[in-house]
Amino acid sequence: MVKKVGEKKMNQRDVNFQRNSAAKLLNFSDSRFRNCIRFSSEKAESDAHFSAKCVICRELCNMGFEFVTEARFLNKSRADIFVLDKSLAIEVLVSEKESNVTENKACKYPVYIEYLKLNESMTVNSIKKWLEDVLN
Repeated sequence: MVKKVGEKKMNQRDVNFQRNSAAKLLNFSDSRFRNCIRFSSEKAESDAHFSAKCVICRELCNMGFEFVTEARFLNKSRADIFVLDKSLAIEVLVSEKESNVTENKACKYPVYIEYLKLNESMTVNSIKKWLEDVLN
């Protein structure tokens, strides 16, 4: 398997090195749950939030990326989805104001964060398109 990151092609050894390096940012117990969709209790996570996470994770798998959901970093911050191949955190926002979240989380996360602000007009295809744009 060869992945293209920027203009550089990565062989499987390089891809595994990137993934394992990124996993070192996580609590050890979380780094074992690669490509598993974990979720919070019914009260803590809305159906829309969970559904968007599922769409994103399915697409990441289809693209050959590894991820950890509900990823806890060593500094105790938590990301909805952490893409190991890109060292990228993804936060799905439903009712939160993006400005509040960006101010609070940006200084806590040890990696770059992308935010997906859900709205009623979003479809599975629009979430897929957003993800493609983020990863390219």
